Formats: sequence, C-alpha cells, structure tokens
Amino acid sequence: MSTKEYLRQYKALMRMEREIEDEIEALRSRYMGKAISYTGMPSAHTPHDLSDYAAEVDLLFQELQEVKLDSIKMYRQINLTINDVTSAVHREVLRLRYLQCLEWKSIALFMNYSEERVYQLHREALDMVTIPKDYSSLQ
Repeated sequence: MSTKEYLRQYKALMRMEREIEDEIEALRSRYMGKAISYTGMPSAHTPHDLSDYAAEVDLLFQELQEVKLDSIKMYRQINLTINDVTSAVHREVLRLRYLQCLEWKSIALFMNYSEERVYQLHREALDMVTIPKDYSSLQ
C-alpha cells in the first residue's frame, strides 16, 4: 500500500458515512410517505412495510456506527503517523489534505502559498511519512 492510499483511507470512510446517512434519509422519505394514508382506504401492506422499514433502518444504523468507529480509529492512526513528520509545515499540509479533506486550492489559500508550492510540500511530506508496521487496514 502506498503512502497516499494509506492516508486517503480516512476520507474514504467519511464518504462511506455520508453514503449510509443518505441511504437512511432516502429510506425514511420512501417509507414515511407510505405510512400516512389520508384516503381512508384500508391498506393491507402498511404494518409489513413499516416492520421492513424498521429492520432496514436498524441494519443501516448498525452499519453506520461500525463505519463511524472505523473512521475514528483511522483518524487517530493517521494523526499519529502525521505527528511523526518532523517539519511543522509538512505536517500542516498533510493534516489539511488528509484529515480535514481540503482541496489543493483551499490548502494554498489557507497556508498563503501557491498551489505549486503546496504540491511540492506535499511530495516532500509523503517522503517523510512512515506507515506503521503494526498497521492493519480497517476496510
């Protein structure tokens, strides 16, 4: 695994969190619309649909909690790895990019450097990173 792949794992987990949250919201919208009927007509499927909804939401919440726990662990591990970089400027570039998930342009503006200089600092910083020997992928 490359250094970049290792550092990108936190962002990937954050993306997974958002996807699961979006899925829960879509499920809520789909089922909540069905749950209320103003027609007065009987609906044989409503109890079954709601129990299916509850089961699906419960599974998604469990999955979300697991991904959140993994993302917290990954954040801590990457943060410790970045802390081992001796240069403060290089650490800042890595933190902004991989822990705060900022785009290059935002990093350049924040640090008051050109984008080219940020790319250069990033390349240098990657050479300074040592992936922990005891690292095990959370995915």
